Amino acid sequence: MPFEGEAAIFAKAINKVIKSNTTLSKPKLQEPDPFNVLTQETPKPSYFSAKLNFRDQKDLFQDGETNANYTLLYLKGTTLDCFKPTS
Repeated sequence: MPFEGEAAIFAKAINKVIKSNTTLSKPKLQEPDPFNVLTQETPKPSYFSAKLNFRDQKDLFQDGETNANYTLLYLKGTTLDCFKPTS
């Protein structure tokens, strides 16, 4: 059937365009707001921003250690003072 042949040609063309498009990029990370327990009642906005980044950028956040280090970057003041480096 001619239609099936045209559909196959069209599908191959679409596939070729998709594979050749190297400019596909992910959205830029939305950095969480810095969190300081003295100035914020809850860490929810910062926590949810970080969690969304973990889900959206799985190639950047592949394990718990990476996630924790990223989150620690946004702790400030007394909140940050609660953590000590392990090495």
